[in-house]
Amino acid sequence: MDHWDPALVNPLAANRPVILVDNAGVGRSGGEVPKTFAGWAEHYINVIKALDLQQVDVLGFSMGGCVAQLVALNSPLGLVRRLILCGTTPSTGPGTVTAPLDAFNQLKGAVTQQEQRDAFLKTFFTQTPHSQAAGVAAWDRIIQARTHRVDYVAPVAAHRQAIAFAKFMDPKQADAASYNRFSLLNLPVLIANGE
Repeated sequence: MDHWDPALVNPLAANRPVILVDNAGVGRSGGEVPKTFAGWAEHYINVIKALDLQQVDVLGFSMGGCVAQLVALNSPLGLVRRLILCGTTPSTGPGTVTAPLDAFNQLKGAVTQQEQRDAFLKTFFTQTPHSQAAGVAAWDRIIQARTHRVDYVAPVAAHRQAIAFAKFMDPKQADAASYNRFSLLNLPVLIANGE
């Protein structure tokens, strides 16, 4: 929750209820990070049900976008009204191209705040001066938004996240992922990717 840019979240929250969730083993949530994105999605579906919400719009960014796809695909029919996927990917399928893993590995291995900042800028922003300046501004907003921020994911939890991503992208496990099941989605989907 502490790593969402308030420039995105605050305008959304000004006009509608917004629920930010730390998944199991991340931030302020107990437990262990599930080793599959389907396991992550199950946690989110359980939160939605525990809050007794009948229908929600789901937005997912990066790995959260992978999970958002599975929330929509694995939840009871009608629970997800709209799906917004930002800076993410479907699971492996024809035409799917993923970004190089060096930035992902840098983010996964970041321990100090400087390493986290450098990995954030490399992972989510291009190397142009304009993009890097936008990244620095976003980082500063995120860091300053809360006085008691939770650090980024610990190395053990980050490793479990990497395992979940690898399983999501494994062609042998495609039926549990998203690409082969997109035709099952019968709801509006907005995809916002690019540089």
